Amino acid sequence: MLKDQNVEFTPLMCYLYSKNEEFNLTDFLHCPYDTYKREWEKFKVMNPRKYCSLFLCVIHNGIIKESLFDIFNESNNKNKDVLDNIYEVCRVNRGTSRIEMKSTVDSMIGTFFVKTKTEYRVIHDKMFEFLCTYFGSKETLVRCILRYANIQVFNERTQLESINEKYDKFTILILKRYEQEYFDIIQNDLQLGKINQCFCNSQMKHEKYRAKFLKVLQTIDDNFLFEQMFSRKCLQYTSKLKENVDTESNREFKEDSSDADDNCELSEPLITSCTRGYHDIVHFFMTKYVDLKNYYSFETPLTAACRGGNEKIVTN
Repeated sequence: MLKDQNVEFTPLMCYLYSKNEEFNLTDFLHCPYDTYKREWEKFKVMNPRKYCSLFLCVIHNGIIKESLFDIFNESNNKNKDVLDNIYEVCRVNRGTSRIEMKSTVDSMIGTFFVKTKTEYRVIHDKMFEFLCTYFGSKETLVRCILRYANIQVFNERTQLESINEKYDKFTILILKRYEQEYFDIIQNDLQLGKINQCFCNSQMKHEKYRAKFLKVLQTIDDNFLFEQMFSRKCLQYTSKLKENVDTESNREFKEDSSDADDNCELSEPLITSCTRGYHDIVHFFMTKYVDLKNYYSFETPLTAACRGGNEKIVTN
């Protein structure tokens, strides 16, 4: 699976092999994903807590905060049902304590995780891609990913089967039978005011996806939609644009940034759509006849479209 990427991954592979001497060296170095896949299948049967720990890593976008295992953390108590559901799909006893799970994660430091002061991080980006590929191939777990995963996992790692677009081997493919559930989640997020986050989905570059997304967007009350779009955070984004006029990286949502969640919150949908040439999204907003001059003190949709070189939007 990684014949073309072994150079990048080999130092870690050698280290991990030293920690897993039962692996066949030739197989491991030639195709590490298959080796780990077999190992994780063993975890599923022989050590469900390790299996669950790896799945939690995917749910939390490669970073498990140590506070997740803090029994005195009130937010954890509120999310107990979520953790119980994850336990169930991973075949972990629902009575398993957070302390037991923390001990399990601790035992995986050096092979799957590295520990910082307050977090457990997946040991390598490639390992995280392996995990997404593995758990994303299991239908029951995909539904958990849709419902409970970090917004960045949802936005950056998933793709609808129905849009028939190319995707890389580490993408979590959402089958047609789960598409309605996928958009129900997006609709719920929109109704909760997470407008900007929903626009940060990596599939927005595909016209077929935008057509489906627009159908959901049309179910949201116009007044509520624009109130959320032009929230204080969006105005802060416009202010940042003004302060960083000569820095292109500050003008758009940075998909690969460690602060992607924050950038996503600040990425105003109409400006981003104009910059990236999403003419259908721009048309949707412009037909609402909103008085945009009251919202933009620096960059307008027109200047954003010009900056992006999107003649179709400018001329329309």
